[in-house]
Amino acid sequence: MIPGFPPPVPLSYNFRCEAVTECQVGTIELKAFIEISLGIASDDFKQMAASYLGRWDLVQLRCANFMSCTLEERLVLTLLELAENFGIKDKRGLRLTINARHQDLADLVGASRPRVTEFLVKFERDKLINRDERHLIINRDRLEGFLARTHSHR
Repeated sequence: MIPGFPPPVPLSYNFRCEAVTECQVGTIELKAFIEISLGIASDDFKQMAASYLGRWDLVQLRCANFMSCTLEERLVLTLLELAENFGIKDKRGLRLTINARHQDLADLVGASRPRVTEFLVKFERDKLINRDERHLIINRDRLEGFLARTHSHR
């Protein structure tokens, strides 16, 4: 388990090159260097690097939350997290902008696809979620209420 990466520390390096043939020496901006060496725009590289830093805490939080939860609770937590990250407002709740296949959800919560399907059918029957063709619509208030009820009985 990786609890997190330390924040970036500005470092300066004495970059040195030696030429074995006649050449010209010059300087370039960091943005140009990244684009030349990586083949991508500097802004894209910075966005990619930012997405990798600081997200490990969510992995640790998810694992810590899941340890004392039932499968049903793990599925609810996962649906809430997906709604927060990939949900857009819909008149019935938050519509997931990604296809959340039953197998994908099963992989996320560490369960079999048939068990996840059972709970999704139950959630739909209890109006915790809705389906619109292949998209899930998450009723955040009802899911949070479900979690509050299950934890108040413990």
